[in-house]
Amino acid sequence: MGRYPGLAGAAPIKHKNRYFDKKAKSIIKIGIKMAGIFCRWSFLLHTERAMKTPLDFNVSPDQLIIPRLAGFYNQFAQPLGWLLLRVALGGWLLIEGWPKILDPLGQVGFVENIGFHPGWLFSPLLAIIQVLGGLAIVLGLYTRAFALANAVMLFTTVWYHLHFPYDIEPLLSADGIAAIKEATTLVTANGARRLADGGVALLSTLQHKAVQLSSLWAFGCLFFAAFGGGLISLDRKLRKTF
Repeated sequence: MGRYPGLAGAAPIKHKNRYFDKKAKSIIKIGIKMAGIFCRWSFLLHTERAMKTPLDFNVSPDQLIIPRLAGFYNQFAQPLGWLLLRVALGGWLLIEGWPKILDPLGQVGFVENIGFHPGWLFSPLLAIIQVLGGLAIVLGLYTRAFALANAVMLFTTVWYHLHFPYDIEPLLSADGIAAIKEATTLVTANGARRLADGGVALLSTLQHKAVQLSSLWAFGCLFFAAFGGGLISLDRKLRKTF
């Protein structure tokens, strides 16, 4: 009850939780360290001593219990898996960013709230990074640059979810919960079930999913920022890329 003062009828308390501040700083530090590790690893893998050709992840038949699988892995599974992961990652960025393109100033309040001023500049920039970056990642065009830009954006999103969590307080006060129980025609059975505790469990699930998915998304972008678009990409057709 202490974490959700609304249930006790008290006024909402402004969020100043040192626990979330520490977690936010930790996730940013982890992201920076992982970015450095990925960049160093990518550099080593792309030297002539480490690899015969870029993206030389070929599996030797001698390494496999079933040697004949080497051709399947090298010529089909690995290139296709790389492509599908890239298309999924970029595709979701494109879908997520499209509404922002339609309303380029719709995120002004959000970006300024997390310290990016002026909002009229960073709100459209956020939309462009997601849409243009998502499309570029899908196509495998200048993959590293666009993936890195989106990784920075997504780690900022992770920080935001940790610093301003969904489950800071429930959706309903104690009086609201009682009102729903009495006026059963106001909500569906599903709504009544999810709001029976004021929405605490619902918001907790939403918070965990937001942090988990944004983290996976961010590290996925870091992967492509380090290793590029793969064998099936437009980057392979360019004379030079990032």
